[in-house]
Amino acid sequence: MKAAGAGATAVGASALLPGSAAADDDDDDYDGLLVFIYDDSPAEDYSKTYRVHREYDVPGVIGACPGLMEQGTSDWLLPGHAQAMHQDGWEFMSHTLIHRDLGEVAVLDDVEAGETEIPVQSNLAGRFEGDPIVFIDGDREVEATVAGRREGSEEVDEDDDVDEEDLEDEEEADETRYLVLEEGLEEDISSDAVVRYTDEFTSEILEESQAMLESWLSDQGGVVNGYVHTYDRYEGVQNFVPEFYDSNPNAQPGRGGLNPEHDPDPLQLHRAYYQTDAMDDDELLSFLDNVASEPDFGILAAHSHFDSLPEERIEFAIEAALERNIKIVTMQEALHHLGVMEVQDEQIAARMEEDDSEGDDGGDSDEDDDAGADDGGADDEGTDDGEAAADGDSEGFFDRIMAFLRSLFGR
Repeated sequence: MKAAGAGATAVGASALLPGSAAADDDDDDYDGLLVFIYDDSPAEDYSKTYRVHREYDVPGVIGACPGLMEQGTSDWLLPGHAQAMHQDGWEFMSHTLIHRDLGEVAVLDDVEAGETEIPVQSNLAGRFEGDPIVFIDGDREVEATVAGRREGSEEVDEDDDVDEEDLEDEEEADETRYLVLEEGLEEDISSDAVVRYTDEFTSEILEESQAMLESWLSDQGGVVNGYVHTYDRYEGVQNFVPEFYDSNPNAQPGRGGLNPEHDPDPLQLHRAYYQTDAMDDDELLSFLDNVASEPDFGILAAHSHFDSLPEERIEFAIEAALERNIKIVTMQEALHHLGVMEVQDEQIAARMEEDDSEGDDGGDSDEDDDAGADDGGADDEGTDDGEAAADGDSEGFFDRIMAFLRSLFGR
């Protein structure tokens, strides 16, 4: 497979970067693998989620929208936050540039040529005026340009908010949703048609998102070889992903988040949301029991900026996983342990080597952490794009010791 801007990742290989652990190390002593993925790259990924994970010295994965991050506002992660998190062993995946809904959606009625308002399953593509789209009706493709969107008789006010709750609101709405075009359709289309972004534009977004993230992380050996679908809508996009990426954790949404340990396909993975409105405590504990006891590895997803993911929920999930002797890892690390992917990211490989060293020595054998989380939150005034605040030596050492004790005895 080809990872643009990163070189090829050999699926089926088990080699790490020089000095890192082997994938099939028989000395690994854990009862399951678990990956946490957080979508959209809001500022809360740094000010809340990263800080909680760091208390337990466990990594996570960010599905990032670099086009939002580069705006330099207090709403989103800044490039400097991403660098600090990556330096601490976190993985970054692409989640498009500015959270466009790349997946295909259904046309809900027959439409005659010349019409400019098309009834559709979802009109989220109408958020971005001027975008090129294509209607696919059997063997025919009819291209058009977005001018906006409408619901019922009301035009939708556009803003830059990015939220999967937009999709939930659409699914619950009674009014018909319309995609508004700059010019009328050149041909009739039927209710069997679907609409999505054009092939060229889809590929452009996938490539540019990866390149932008790697431009911020490349000095640290960062490699972005995973992609997370926006709104969990994978139809019409999954065929483009392998051109640029080697893993896709929500290629099959809605299948419970458990993936086979034996020869899993990195491009056909699935995950489950663990926010309080998606899983209750018993369901989350049952999920973790399966990760620890069945031949599966788990992927949990969430949105740091949602009220349904308070700090207590993150703590609860991490503690419950550690109590079950589940190893919390990045996606690259999980797929490496399962023997289907080479770890290319130098910081992830370095963290793996550090973890192995701690396991051999029974304690911490590394130097102080290079990056820390600012308890006061993340904003564009408190953190430069090129750096993030670091915790003191004693605090970093104490955090790692406490995390190690928790992993042995629970909190």
